[in-house]
Amino acid sequence: MMPDEAKVLFEAVHLVARANIRAMKAEGFNIGMNNGKVAGQTVKHVHVHVIPRYENDIFWCTRKPQNIPSGSLKSAEELQVLAELIRGEIQRSKRKRLAKL
Repeated sequence: MMPDEAKVLFEAVHLVARANIRAMKAEGFNIGMNNGKVAGQTVKHVHVHVIPRYENDIFWCTRKPQNIPSGSLKSAEELQVLAELIRGEIQRSKRKRLAKL
C-alpha cells in the first residue's frame, strides 16, 4: 500500500471508529489488521477491524473463538440496527465536515 493510500484508508478508519463510539456508546476501540496467513488473514484484500470496547468487556481475537460468553453475540436483526446507527453517525459527520468548508 502506498503512503497516500494508507492516508485515505486511515482517515476512513478514524471516521468509522468515531461513528462506532457514538452509535454503540463505546468507551474506546481497538483497530486491527491481519496481514498474511500466519497473522490470521483469510480475506485477500486490505481491510481494518474496528472493535468497540467497554469497561470489563471480554476481548477475543482469534480465527476460531471459544468460550464466548452467553448473550454476547448479536442476532442478524440486532446487527442491522447497529449498522444503521453507525451509518447515520457517519453521514452526520460528513455533513458537519462539509458545513465547515
